Amino acid sequence: MTGTATTGSTAESATGSATTELDPAGSAPAGPGATESGATEPAATARPSLRDRYRGQRERARRNRAAEVAWRTGVGIAGSAVLVAGIVMIPYPGPGWVVAFAGLAVLGTEFEPARRALAFLRRGYDRWDAWQRGRHPAVRLLLLAGTGAVVLGTVWLLGALEFGAGLIGLDLPWLASPLG
Repeated sequence: MTGTATTGSTAESATGSATTELDPAGSAPAGPGATESGATEPAATARPSLRDRYRGQRERARRNRAAEVAWRTGVGIAGSAVLVAGIVMIPYPGPGWVVAFAGLAVLGTEFEPARRALAFLRRGYDRWDAWQRGRHPAVRLLLLAGTGAVVLGTVWLLGALEFGAGLIGLDLPWLASPLG
């Protein structure tokens, strides 16, 4: 056979030896290692995982005192910021507990007391969750109402209710925060 073969078959040279696979559109695949469908095969050397790259960088930092101090300081600042943000969010609907636990997890990568605190708080949270799930629905509704009251009280104290009322043109002095 001379020339090239039709779509989806093997292109052959004038001597009859196969040279390239053609895709259904009739063109060659997109580069070395590409299959007939156009997907590329995995490279011979896989890229290290994120965890392995982190461990490698962490080990390099441990060998240098200045890098060690900088690393621990950075982890301390970042973890503390996430932890504080999580604590602030706890009374509100949303991911407060998750963010707080994430902050402790970040701190726990470098500081043993944070690792122990995270384990302790996880156990306490799991016990609380199991306890409240085992209660009568009326008790759970009371817990929900209590959480709502805390959220509403905090929003009022921060002046957000008065601000929101002002945005829609309401002048309700009883929404003003006592904190000013």
